[in-house]
Amino acid sequence: MVTEEFLHFENKSKDLNRLAHEIIGELGREGYATQYARVPVGMMIQARRRGSLADGFAGDRAITFVISGEPDDFIVHLGISKWARSIATAALDPLFLSSLFLSVDVQEVLWSKYVEEGIVKKINALVG
Repeated sequence: MVTEEFLHFENKSKDLNRLAHEIIGELGREGYATQYARVPVGMMIQARRRGSLADGFAGDRAITFVISGEPDDFIVHLGISKWARSIATAALDPLFLSSLFLSVDVQEVLWSKYVEEGIVKKINALVG
């Protein structure tokens, strides 16, 4: 089972770089460690929370966001992936990008759905 979500926004005139940094700020306020890199398709953010319920069964997992498109027509793709030691280096590897999102087990699905639903609401609020 792969847990992924695609949020498509049109006619928002949103600065995508600013959106990426707003997402990073929100995640930081919630206690997530984040990393950011520009990738061929746009911008990528990885976030993981330490010392949480997630450590028990998903310690090497991250919520990964890929923001791509134009200010008036863009997609925020989010899902569960493996935490990259260095996202900037990993993003240069085409294999990393092609196999970014993972299949996850039932416990991880429950955790990821809980996290993603909260994050999806925050992204929708940030975009407006």
